[in-house]
Amino acid sequence: HDPAHGRTAYRPTTALRRTIEARHVTCAFPTCNRRSSRCDLDHTIPWGRGPTCQCNLAPLCRKHHRGKQTPGWRLVQPWPGLLIWITPSGSWHITLPDRQ
Repeated sequence: HDPAHGRTAYRPTTALRRTIEARHVTCAFPTCNRRSSRCDLDHTIPWGRGPTCQCNLAPLCRKHHRGKQTPGWRLVQPWPGLLIWITPSGSWHITLPDRQ
């Protein structure tokens, strides 16, 4: 892990949380409209292997946070805020940030 990039701690700073919540106003799962301030900030690449940073965090409501971890689902974040959901059947769904 590059210490200049993100945090080594699991929890994001308040400023980082606000940045992520501004980037995605709602849960980052397609069609979910739960406000991001009421969501978990989930690591796309699990913490320990991935950093706590803008490029690895997204707001997910508890339902979609748990759903992401079920067999067959994949989530990729190729750059901060762009999320590609891959379903167990292989369909892709893209979530874009509300703002950068």
